[in-house]
Amino acid sequence: MPDEDTTDRCCLVKAANLESQAASATLPLSMTDAALIPTAFRGYVAVALQNGFMTLDGNQFNPNRALTRLELARAVYALLH
Repeated sequence: MPDEDTTDRCCLVKAANLESQAASATLPLSMTDAALIPTAFRGYVAVALQNGFMTLDGNQFNPNRALTRLELARAVYALLH
């Protein structure tokens, strides 16, 4: 379920206490699958990208794909440092 996968990724922003930035953050213009991200989560995804918690795969975020273990490990590392 896309909303569930995107919500998992947004938890990183909440854990970093950056939730207030999500209201004004915008997604990169080069991102080709931005329309697939539910509107309510777009700011969270933008903050996660800006803070290095997540990266784009080329120009795609792939919100329908679950996180891999490597992606989660990198995100947690970025969160802690």
